Amino acid sequence: MNSAVESHLCLFNAEAYHGLYLQPPQSYVRIDYHDAGRLVGTCAGVFEDAVFDCGHRAPFGGIDIFGDYQSPVKLLCLVAHVMAEARARGARKVRIRCRPHYAHPVESTIQFALLTQGFQTEQVELSQGIELSATRNIEEYVKQLESRARRTLRNAISLGIEPIHASSDADWDEGYRVLQSNRALRHRSGLKYSLDYLYRLRALFPGQVRMLLLRHENRAVAAALVYRILPGMHYLAAWGDSGHALPHSPMNFMAHQIVAEALEDGAHVVDLGISSVDGVVNDGLVQFKRSIGASTALRLDLARDL
Repeated sequence: MNSAVESHLCLFNAEAYHGLYLQPPQSYVRIDYHDAGRLVGTCAGVFEDAVFDCGHRAPFGGIDIFGDYQSPVKLLCLVAHVMAEARARGARKVRIRCRPHYAHPVESTIQFALLTQGFQTEQVELSQGIELSATRNIEEYVKQLESRARRTLRNAISLGIEPIHASSDADWDEGYRVLQSNRALRHRSGLKYSLDYLYRLRALFPGQVRMLLLRHENRAVAAALVYRILPGMHYLAAWGDSGHALPHSPMNFMAHQIVAEALEDGAHVVDLGISSVDGVVNDGLVQFKRSIGASTALRLDLARDL
């Protein structure tokens, strides 16, 4: 298939992504919708137990449109086509794990198309992301922060921390251990993916799956796992600090580095992930993300019985 067509697919909707864990009788399903011979968009996911799940075992999936814009009428037709194709494959239910609206201006229209055709909210979480479409460089980003956040950032920069990209397996192992330790310190369950899984994901999507480390005195004190899931969209899969006694948190500097990389890559948004679990909000996390410039949106799982 034409690579230009393939480029519209979110990493979480790619066949290679799902191929890392699918087991029979699970199968990857991709449904394309065309209008007058032109691709409008794609709904891809996993078929299991008569359920077509777009976003299966991923933070989200969502419908991928082709190009920068598709009209509401075409998106309504796309949703109707997805339901018809899923039903023809034996599905009794369709679930779309939608992206938050800051992911792309068309996301709200996609959710409109789903909701008006009988989809209902199955799960809702609070998601936060830093929108960068009106920000030209890292200096502009810093100027937009409130004075307290700028002061906190200056304190973090003064620590003499060195940012690096994990290149060797030893670097990746070091970053992975920081992330695991961070979760343990906060009494949270461990990372849901193994280091071996990340190595395989990195090999499948070279340059799109990256580990950023902050080192102090040659030891990692913070790490961030960042996915480039679409042109213009970065997703923060995990981040945290651990194993240090620094007088200031390094995480504001980590946020600064993540945003700087996104801007250099031409990204219009950095998705920082959810700030709630099963609808229970982590207010401290919400406030921290707001302090680094994040806006808030809903991440909806919408489903319809067929």
